[in-house]
Amino acid sequence: MTGTGFSPEGAVEREGGGARGPAAEKLLAIGALGTNARLVEADEAWRVRGSPTEGALLVVARKAGLDPETLAQASPRVAEVSSPATARTWPPCTARETGPWPW
Repeated sequence: MTGTGFSPEGAVEREGGGARGPAAEKLLAIGALGTNARLVEADEAWRVRGSPTEGALLVVARKAGLDPETLAQASPRVAEVSSPATARTWPPCTARETGPWPW
């Protein structure tokens, strides 16, 4: 991956060249849709609102050519499964044309 910090400018490059496969694109889409973070540009710098780890998922998705906003429109979040506070996870469930898509 090229680029620095939280800037979405850069690229995801495959070692040895060649195109990314559909599995990699799906994985990046899942990461982008499963985050509650937001990537914002302010004062000529990119910042994350929310978890830096979740923000990094948005950055890598953008660097791979995916648009998290477009993904969210195509697969809107319909639920968020709560779990015990000790688990520190809240898996989302999004909708697709073929039905709900739990992560």
